[in-house]
Amino acid sequence: MKEIITTRTVNASPEHVFKAWTHPHYLALWWGPKDFRNTFHEFDLKPGGAWNFVMHGPNGVDYPNSSQFVEIKIPNRLVLNHISKPQFQIVVTFEEAGSQTKVTFRQIFPTKDEADKIRAFVTEANEQNMDRMEAVVAEMILDRSNRELIAHRMFDATPEEVYSAWTDSKQLSQWWGTNGLGLTTHSIDVKAGGLWRFLIHSADGTLYPNRVEYIEAVQPSLLSYVQGTDQEPEQFKTMVHLERVEGQTKVTMKVTFPTPQAFEAAKKSKSFENSRQTLDRLATFLAKKS
Repeated sequence: MKEIITTRTVNASPEHVFKAWTHPHYLALWWGPKDFRNTFHEFDLKPGGAWNFVMHGPNGVDYPNSSQFVEIKIPNRLVLNHISKPQFQIVVTFEEAGSQTKVTFRQIFPTKDEADKIRAFVTEANEQNMDRMEAVVAEMILDRSNRELIAHRMFDATPEEVYSAWTDSKQLSQWWGTNGLGLTTHSIDVKAGGLWRFLIHSADGTLYPNRVEYIEAVQPSLLSYVQGTDQEPEQFKTMVHLERVEGQTKVTMKVTFPTPQAFEAAKKSKSFENSRQTLDRLATFLAKKS
């Protein structure tokens, strides 16, 4: 047999599972075996479009990958050719199974010998891959309606420019925070597990130490981090997704609080209005740069 086949039934709709396979910021979170990370350089979801990325192994080795999309049938079928070695075709189907989805992942090689060369270790790696995919889908559909703020904003800038403004300390100091506040960065390391330590300066001279720990940093499409202080490091979690739309950038920002009570307290303290002001300042800063 020149195919390697892996199946998994996921407790979600085909639409949700298909999105996890085809939306770059979700896909980057889970693609690859356990403890691997990804850096996406190009992801053009259309027939003939390229998907170029680097997988970062837990041993410190980088694995460049290049694929080309062949067929996209939402939300039932995805076909692509893995161009870099070893070469094979990937066919993924998403079959509705009651309230669940059966995912069938096929790797089709030119010959049986080529498939057999990697079958032994790829079979387990694919199961780990499915485990990670299933965890991401579960996180996607989790109901956080009573503790999550979602904001959408269009910016007249590229995703690269917005991502840079959100990760470069010199640029952050010019827009981060609400009206009348200042910012001083002590250190910043934008990577999974990296920290950003900074002070917020109020108009009356009061200093507020802040701590951000990055969960994911996928340039230029995704930032995910938890924010707080050294005493209370996880006051809330923020996910920032950047999407290129007709020459502009659509930013979707999700702020998730640990409990409904923390969410209600944030509303009473005008935290949501402060977030709107911060995005307004970002828009002004980007407009001045252009």
